[in-house]
Amino acid sequence: MKREWQIAVERGDAATLDVLLEQRDHLDSRDRYGQTALMLAAINDHAEIVRLLIAAGADTDREGSGAPGFAGKTARDLAKDLGRKTIADLLNSEDV
Repeated sequence: MKREWQIAVERGDAATLDVLLEQRDHLDSRDRYGQTALMLAAINDHAEIVRLLIAAGADTDREGSGAPGFAGKTARDLAKDLGRKTIADLLNSEDV
Protein backbone atom coordinates (compact mmCIF):
# COMPACT_ATOMS: atom_id res chain seq x y z
CA MET A 1 0.00 0.00 0.00
CA LYS A 2 1.38 3.38 -0.99
CA ARG A 3 1.92 6.07 1.60
CA GLU A 4 0.35 9.50 1.27
CA TRP A 5 3.68 11.16 0.42
CA GLN A 6 4.32 8.66 -2.38
CA ILE A 7 0.97 9.38 -3.97
CA ALA A 8 1.45 13.16 -3.69
CA VAL A 9 4.91 12.99 -5.27
CA GLU A 10 3.91 10.65 -8.09
CA ARG A 11 0.92 12.87 -8.96
CA GLY A 12 2.90 16.08 -8.66
CA ASP A 13 0.46 17.25 -5.98
CA ALA A 14 2.39 20.16 -4.49
CA ALA A 15 -0.43 21.27 -2.16
CA THR A 16 -0.68 17.91 -0.40
CA LEU A 17 3.07 17.51 -0.28
CA ASP A 18 3.43 21.00 1.20
CA VAL A 19 1.11 20.03 4.08
CA LEU A 20 3.06 16.83 4.66
CA LEU A 21 6.35 18.71 4.61
CA GLU A 22 5.08 21.17 7.21
CA GLN A 23 4.60 18.14 9.42
CA ARG A 24 8.07 16.89 8.34
CA ASP A 25 6.25 13.74 7.32
CA HIS A 26 8.58 11.18 5.78
CA LEU A 27 10.92 13.72 4.21
CA ASP A 28 13.69 11.20 3.62
CA SER A 29 11.92 7.92 4.27
CA ARG A 30 12.00 5.21 1.63
CA ASP A 31 9.28 3.32 -0.17
CA ARG A 32 9.33 -0.46 -0.40
CA TYR A 33 11.77 -0.24 -3.31
CA GLY A 34 14.24 1.92 -1.42
CA GLN A 35 13.38 5.21 -3.15
CA THR A 36 12.90 8.54 -1.40
CA ALA A 37 10.34 11.21 -2.29
CA LEU A 38 13.09 13.18 -4.02
CA MET A 39 13.99 10.18 -6.18
CA LEU A 40 10.34 9.62 -7.10
CA ALA A 41 9.93 13.28 -8.02
CA ALA A 42 12.99 13.09 -10.26
CA ILE A 43 11.82 9.87 -11.90
CA ASN A 44 8.33 11.30 -12.51
CA ASP A 45 9.71 14.59 -13.90
CA HIS A 46 8.10 16.85 -11.28
CA ALA A 47 10.46 19.83 -11.05
CA GLU A 48 8.22 21.83 -8.70
CA ILE A 49 8.08 18.89 -6.29
CA VAL A 50 11.88 18.61 -6.46
CA ARG A 51 12.11 22.33 -5.56
CA LEU A 52 9.75 21.86 -2.60
CA LEU A 53 11.66 18.86 -1.31
CA ILE A 54 15.05 20.55 -1.60
CA ALA A 55 13.71 23.68 0.13
CA ALA A 56 12.34 21.49 2.94
CA GLY A 57 15.78 19.96 3.44
CA ALA A 58 15.52 16.62 1.64
CA ASP A 59 18.80 14.74 1.53
CA THR A 60 20.01 15.15 -2.07
CA ASP A 61 22.89 12.74 -1.50
CA ARG A 62 20.82 9.81 -0.22
CA GLU A 63 21.32 6.75 -2.39
CA GLY A 64 18.64 4.34 -3.47
CA SER A 65 18.62 0.74 -2.42
CA GLY A 66 16.68 -2.31 -3.38
CA ALA A 67 15.15 -1.91 -6.81
CA PRO A 68 17.36 -2.81 -9.77
CA GLY A 69 18.60 0.32 -11.50
CA PHE A 70 18.18 2.46 -8.38
CA ALA A 71 20.64 0.93 -5.93
CA GLY A 72 23.51 3.29 -5.19
CA LYS A 73 22.01 6.17 -7.20
CA THR A 74 20.93 9.55 -5.91
CA ALA A 75 18.00 11.57 -7.26
CA ARG A 76 20.62 13.56 -9.21
CA ASP A 77 21.94 10.37 -10.82
CA LEU A 78 18.43 9.21 -11.72
CA ALA A 79 17.50 12.58 -13.24
CA LYS A 80 20.65 12.54 -15.33
CA ASP A 81 20.12 8.91 -16.42
CA LEU A 82 16.55 9.70 -17.50
CA GLY A 83 17.42 12.91 -19.33
CA ARG A 84 15.58 15.14 -16.87
CA LYS A 85 17.84 18.17 -17.48
CA THR A 86 15.80 20.71 -15.51
CA ILE A 87 15.68 18.46 -12.48
CA ALA A 88 19.34 17.46 -12.79
CA ASP A 89 20.24 21.17 -12.92
CA LEU A 90 18.15 21.85 -9.81
CA LEU A 91 19.82 19.02 -7.95
CA ASN A 92 23.27 20.13 -9.08
CA SER A 93 22.82 23.73 -8.00
CA GLU A 94 20.51 23.16 -5.03
CA ASP A 95 19.72 26.85 -5.52
CA VAL A 96 15.93 26.90 -5.37
